[in-house]
Amino acid sequence: MARSTVSLILTVLLLISCTGGTVQYQFRTISGNDGWERTDTLTYDIPEIKETRNYGMHIQIRVGTQFPYRTIWIARELELDNPHMLKCDTVRIDMSDSPDQMDATGVTILTVDREVSSIHLKKGQKGRLRLIHLMRQESLPMIHEIGIKLVQ
Repeated sequence: MARSTVSLILTVLLLISCTGGTVQYQFRTISGNDGWERTDTLTYDIPEIKETRNYGMHIQIRVGTQFPYRTIWIARELELDNPHMLKCDTVRIDMSDSPDQMDATGVTILTVDREVSSIHLKKGQKGRLRLIHLMRQESLPMIHEIGIKLVQ
């Protein structure tokens, strides 16, 4: 009896810890054969916010191991309702902490997860987040998907 109670409590705690902080988690596939074009704006829906606070944001990039850049600059546009507002800023994504990370043997796609500056959201707001690359190259090759993750 005590063993099953302990198992039940551990299961409940595990479930709570896994779902507690993520508000939104979405990926967008890069559709072009040449990679992420400067004209390709990636749009993500932000669901209605339940609590006013700062939310941490992660940008995740699924990229081929032969990706030619160590840094990507991205424009981040956040458009919100209730009240209507538009916030724009620039985000720097370092693609690897060490030069060897992008040269992984036997792996064809890596997921690079970087926490970027948090965003302040108010209860009842919802909206859209748009990402646009700001690199000199018109097209960034070998990028397959880009995801966002908002966490409490």
